[in-house]
Amino acid sequence: MGRSLGTAASDWPTVATALEGAMNALAEMRRKEGEALEAALLGHLDLVEATVGPNCGPRAGGGAGLQGTSGASAPAPAGWETARSGST
Repeated sequence: MGRSLGTAASDWPTVATALEGAMNALAEMRRKEGEALEAALLGHLDLVEATVGPNCGPRAGGGAGLQGTSGASAPAPAGWETARSGST
């Protein structure tokens, strides 16, 4: 019929090795995906800033908020300056 399965204890080293390799590959894929997503979002942010001009947003001076169409000011997103400066 086919290969007979060993006991769970004797099969575990093979399963553990395969699982560890799969988890390491997943972590690496997610790291690369995060870097690509960060680059894309920062590129979109640069485009938005270029479109609305330098006098809008938390770095415009005079105010720490984002100006909406209602004229109300909202707080800047958490970590805004850190994300834009490339720091962690």
